[in-house]
Amino acid sequence: MSLLTQSQWWIREIDHRISTGIIFFVILLLWGKGEARERLNLRRAASGLILCATNFCVRFAISQTRSQLAEAFGYSMLILIMCACFALCYWLCYKTYRNQYVYGVITALTVYRLTWNTFKMSVAALGLARANLPWSGYSIANSIYSYCIYMGVIALCYINDHNDMGERELDAPGMMAIPAILIACHMALEFLYRYFVFSVAESFMYYFTAMLYCIISYGMLMMKVRVVRLQQDNELMQEFIRNKQQYYEISREGITSLQTKCHDLKHQIMLIRSAEGKRVFDRYLERLEDSINEYTTVIQCGNESIDVVLTEKNIICQSKGIKFTYMIDGKLFDFLTAMEIYAMFGNVLDNAIEGVEKVADESRRMISLKGVGMGGRILLVVENYYENEIQLRDGLPVTDKEEKTRHGFGLRSVRSIAEQHGGMISVDAQDNVFRLTVIMPGEKGEA
Repeated sequence: MSLLTQSQWWIREIDHRISTGIIFFVILLLWGKGEARERLNLRRAASGLILCATNFCVRFAISQTRSQLAEAFGYSMLILIMCACFALCYWLCYKTYRNQYVYGVITALTVYRLTWNTFKMSVAALGLARANLPWSGYSIANSIYSYCIYMGVIALCYINDHNDMGERELDAPGMMAIPAILIACHMALEFLYRYFVFSVAESFMYYFTAMLYCIISYGMLMMKVRVVRLQQDNELMQEFIRNKQQYYEISREGITSLQTKCHDLKHQIMLIRSAEGKRVFDRYLERLEDSINEYTTVIQCGNESIDVVLTEKNIICQSKGIKFTYMIDGKLFDFLTAMEIYAMFGNVLDNAIEGVEKVADESRRMISLKGVGMGGRILLVVENYYENEIQLRDGLPVTDKEEKTRHGFGLRSVRSIAEQHGGMISVDAQDNVFRLTVIMPGEKGEA
């Protein structure tokens, strides 16, 4: 027999005991979502070592047991321990919401069990077919065969999984109960298989049934994610509708104000015709000119949807005594839909206006907006002063409104839009200056 087909001690003592950790590590690399923590590659390397070391230690402890019951219990607990270890590593590498951590753990467990059951079912099928395999159970060839099955199944799952649940915190009923039940079912299946001795035919049926269970579980996960995605899209649509409604309210107020000024103008004309009207005429013209400028300043940046939002927010800023400056090439954002533009620009400026309103120093009541192309990327930067302390959670400021369940969605929707287009957002709050940066890939790369 060749070296590839002979039994190797390091396959039995090492590779066999860390294979589960390797699979979980690959899943972490592929399915990990959220805001990457500092030194991500170093954290990933540490996570791989933690997963493999944990897997090795638990399997070594199981090998020291003397009863079949203890061995079955040990393998059952291995599932729970690896899930907890994966959750720790996920947290070590990424900042995200609780629902994303839960989804990540369940996805990792389901995909892992699917790979394992597929491999074991294929081995049992070869045994039923009385195939004369040229290798032993702990040979290099057998190890290569197993990893080919593992990575093939993982690749198929990854191709069909482009969803995530990390864009906002969810408190849906049963959110924690359902994952607990799924983990318990996997533990029970593993315990039953390890405790009872199955023949080759029975092993094939067991692994075939367990594989179907994993496929169904994975399908349910995908369905759950799609439901959450629809909920988030609905939230985004509601935000868009609220922005549109606010814009029309401002337009209505502008028309009402214009009607009032026209009514006043009639009286002023009568006053001008009087002898003493000449004295106040110049002063009135100045006030009238300021009012006209307030409602006739229309921003044009090359994108009609952005023009609407910036004009609306400019009027709000003027009415609140806030200086609003902007430098933006609207054509850079043509790849965004009108809904995405209203939600993104509306939310970032609403957030800035809300912060500046609380600034007592009038010289600091200002907002700066820049939208430029740089190095093949599109940058949208909004800066404003603030006074109250800003607390960040998951990279975004925590709302200080009383109804927290109805607020705080704005910047999360901005992050959602950016991530859908392969981008990201970052927040920096130092020296009483709040800076929000949205980075997205774009065709134009000149500043």
